[in-house]
Amino acid sequence: MSVGPGSYTGLRIGLAAIKGMALPYETPCVGVSTLLSLAYNLLPFEGVVCAALDARVGQVFTALFRIEDGRVIRLTEDSAMTLEALGQILPDSAMMCGDGAHLVCSHFAQKKLRLAPAALRYQRAASVAQAAISEDYPVVSASALKAEYHRKSQAEREREAKQQLEE
Repeated sequence: MSVGPGSYTGLRIGLAAIKGMALPYETPCVGVSTLLSLAYNLLPFEGVVCAALDARVGQVFTALFRIEDGRVIRLTEDSAMTLEALGQILPDSAMMCGDGAHLVCSHFAQKKLRLAPAALRYQRAASVAQAAISEDYPVVSASALKAEYHRKSQAEREREAKQQLEE
């Protein structure tokens, strides 16, 4: 199961669906990083991969990986960051994937970023399964699956801003 990062609603719906199917039969589950599963789409390639999801408000959920000898090697942890912060760590000629790939490529037109082919740019169930098999993720009960949001929801941010104004 892809557990994030990603949209709050999408993650909640996905987790609810998996839990609804797995809990009655006590089916074990594996929670996989969305960004890592995107990198697994690009196993036919070699080099640095930047998986990027549009997080809105001028941010992306992102992580860097290196694909070498048919293996995905994590270079950075999953995180939410501004495009400017990503630019500080994003190497030229990285292969871009994820729904934020166009956004990043447009923002950094001076870099020689490569856009993954459309068929490999977005999340695929086969790549989630490949990441679950290839990586050392723990097998857990469906009730133990948790979403990895990597930032507060918009409602939480707005509530905190309102509370700060009231203080």
